[in-house]
Amino acid sequence: MKLDLAEIKADVRSDSKWLGFILDQVMTNALKYTDAGGEIKIWCDVSASGGTVALHIRDNGIGIKEEDLPRVFEQGFTGMIGRTEKKATGMGLYLARQMSCKLGHKIAISSEHGVGTEIVLTFQQKEDYLLIAKD
Repeated sequence: MKLDLAEIKADVRSDSKWLGFILDQVMTNALKYTDAGGEIKIWCDVSASGGTVALHIRDNGIGIKEEDLPRVFEQGFTGMIGRTEKKATGMGLYLARQMSCKLGHKIAISSEHGVGTEIVLTFQQKEDYLLIAKD
């Protein structure tokens, strides 16, 4: 397994415990559904205006079937792959979305079956934080 971690130079405001939980769920899925010879890439995009920071985690694992994709954040949903391989509880991405919402972050997913999956966690930078960070 190859991990490609770009140098990330971005500050975000979040709760470290719950953000760690979210990232653990996303990384666990990337590792679980990517073969030993696969690759996981992690990078950040900072908006030009400084309003958002987007953390991308992309794997080249087995991906998610198109018909399952709209439901992956639902409580208890495992999808066909999760049911056949008995590796999924249907709680990880559900809880990741719940915590993201409570923290004021957005979490989005895109995937192609047989190609891989990408999760994007977007942090909205608050005006008061930007003022403090510049001092």
